[in-house]
Amino acid sequence: MVDRDHAFRGSDETIGSPHNGNYLGLLELIIRFDIFLAQHINTHANKGKGHTSYLSRTTCEEFIHLIASSLLDHIISEIKKCKYYSVSLNSTPDISHVDQFDFLKKSGTDIKNCRSQSYDMPAP
Repeated sequence: MVDRDHAFRGSDETIGSPHNGNYLGLLELIIRFDIFLAQHINTHANKGKGHTSYLSRTTCEEFIHLIASSLLDHIISEIKKCKYYSVSLNSTPDISHVDQFDFLKKSGTDIKNCRSQSYDMPAP
């Protein structure tokens, strides 16, 4: 979904709703083939606040964070394996207000091995 710039969450968090987003939509697809997950969703979905279902937006956000963290760790490990590398950055702070170039410096990569760089910054 991320590769195709699809949103994870929709405007509705109800299983079975046509507006529940791609995350819950994928779960609905998976339960057609996974009996264990189907039983869990049938038992715990759409119960509202106060009921633990692991289907809420909090779980979705945590899932996104875990995937992002794993992906960044993989990218950094690949960079560290290479003697020389190139970096292309959009040096605009992201939604968390962390400049991505600062992130690269803090990741422990050896910036002196960077042989090429380019920036895509918005015009003022």
